[in-house]
Formats: sequence, C-alpha cells, structure tokens
Amino acid sequence: TPVVHDIDAFMDMKEKGIAYKPPDRYQDIHMPKNTAKGAIIGASAGVFGFAMVWYIWWLAILGAFVMLLTVIVRASDDDTGYIVPAADVQQIENRRYRLLADAMADRSADGPAAPESLPEM
Repeated sequence: TPVVHDIDAFMDMKEKGIAYKPPDRYQDIHMPKNTAKGAIIGASAGVFGFAMVWYIWWLAILGAFVMLLTVIVRASDDDTGYIVPAADVQQIENRRYRLLADAMADRSADGPAAPESLPEM
C-alpha cells in the first residue's frame, strides 16, 4: 500500500527525488483471466428487460435462462486468475527504468528541464 504525504503524491515524490527509484524487492502479482461472462450477463439482462417491457414472454424466458446459466457457470469456475512472477515484474520494471533514465539523459543533454516535464510512465 503506498504511503501518501501530499494531495499530489507523485509530484511530492518527484520533488523529494524518490519517484523513480526501484523498490527493494518485487512481489508476485495475481491477475484475473479475461472472460466474456460479464458481457454475456449484461447483454442477456438487457434482452430480458426489453422483453419484459414489451411482453415478449419467450424472449424474456430465454434472456433469464441465459443470464442464470452464465451466472451458474461463472460461479462454479475456480480457475479465474493467474500469477505474474516477481522475476517478470522486475524485468519489466528494469526495462522501464532504463527507458526513463535514457529519456532523462536526452533531456539533460538538451539543457535543464523543469520538474514538470519529466516523462511519466
């Protein structure tokens, strides 16, 4: 959890010179898998609502059935995420810090830059 000391935390970190320092260690990140089930539930709820307003009973039953079936399938699915290893996170962040250092070196070669013009990643 980040510690915030000012209303604009990133600007505060840049002024203190700690905005672009890598952390001491990285942790694994749990990421959710992509799924279309939410869109299917939303679309079938829209179809259900439309059918209920216009008294299209067969379409309302179909929309409710698809919505209920999708909720049941999603609720019974235990494999909903994956782990990004800390080594991969560190590799990605090291590449970002290298690009950032190169960009800052290019700006310093052109002359002094204002703190507001530092590249944000």
